[in-house]
Amino acid sequence: MEVDATEATPEETAAHEVVQKRKVDAMTKLRSERDALIPSTDKYAFMDFPIRDELRKKWGRYRQHLRDLPGMSSPDLDENGNLTGVEWPTPPQ
Repeated sequence: MEVDATEATPEETAAHEVVQKRKVDAMTKLRSERDALIPSTDKYAFMDFPIRDELRKKWGRYRQHLRDLPGMSSPDLDENGNLTGVEWPTPPQ
């Protein structure tokens, strides 16, 4: 919800700014955590890595899901700074 700056009280404006910053911080944290996961899956993308084609495709879908995660999520932070609103994909087995 947008706050109309012409009608908002200073308290409402401050509260809105806090919420907006928390959402930016949550998206930054999501990207950081996602970016930490992707390199551990790089080997599965190489054609010379010895895995079945079916499993390679599953890893490809997992990697794509990780890349798409920021656009598919509505991240937020709880009172402890933990991400909420993110459904992390499960790595293939």
